[in-house]
Amino acid sequence: MPDKKRAPYLFILPSIFGVFFLTFFPAMFAFYISFHRWNILVPNKPFVGLANFRKAFTDEYFLRSLWISFKYALGVIPTKIVISFFFALLIYSIPKFKSVFRVIYFLPAVTSVVAISVIWTWIYHPYYGLANYLISLFGAEPINWLGNPEIAIWSVVLVSVWRSVGYSIIIFLAGLNNIPRIILEASDIDGATRWQKVKNIIIPLMKPSLVFVFITSTIGAIQVFTEIYMMTGGNADTKTAVFYIWQTGFNKLQMGYASSMSIVLFAIILVITLIQMRVTKIFKEE
Repeated sequence: MPDKKRAPYLFILPSIFGVFFLTFFPAMFAFYISFHRWNILVPNKPFVGLANFRKAFTDEYFLRSLWISFKYALGVIPTKIVISFFFALLIYSIPKFKSVFRVIYFLPAVTSVVAISVIWTWIYHPYYGLANYLISLFGAEPINWLGNPEIAIWSVVLVSVWRSVGYSIIIFLAGLNNIPRIILEASDIDGATRWQKVKNIIIPLMKPSLVFVFITSTIGAIQVFTEIYMMTGGNADTKTAVFYIWQTGFNKLQMGYASSMSIVLFAIILVITLIQMRVTKIFKEE
């Protein structure tokens, strides 16, 4: 094979090895050990068939963690979509400062999640945090933002929305830029109000972008781990599915059972992805 034809394959070879050894092989190994009672400290690792999967569907702690993950997703997704869509429209209507705003709102999206979690943990500190200082100005009592089971998960939701809204704004701005300006100009001539343009023109033409953000946000929210680990440690009724799987596998060393729960979670995400593909196809046909 000539050198010019061989060069592209040589460049992608490291990525292929990376995908195989860091993604494909671990996934296949997890599938294998999910059918075993696998403890890394115990030599005997018997085959148990579907016992781990049956246990997962009857494990109240795992089911509870799934519910917390979905509750977290229900808090993050609509809030993020509404806020990011609003700011995308706002930035789109002010082209003069678009580049400046683009840097400002996207900074949290490219900042380390660990760093953001540490900063917000201090903001939420019950005695020295900025959040309690601000509400004290209005005479309110200090709140244990990350220790109160009733509000801890919503405190993390706020951080996640703030961190990820910039990425969604980028997607929505791309969708807005794809709308032919002649359509918007024609609506101005017809006397359409701003709300009528958003409702009858912008939203229908941006359905693919809205669906993409909705599905990717759902998948990301269901897999949340870092914010929970750094900010609450899974306490105060914030133990999500991924956190519980990690705790089972690395704290309790029940690798087989943790792998089976991972596969159940993967199946849920796969169903969501298939729905995304189906809905996107419908929108394209329309």
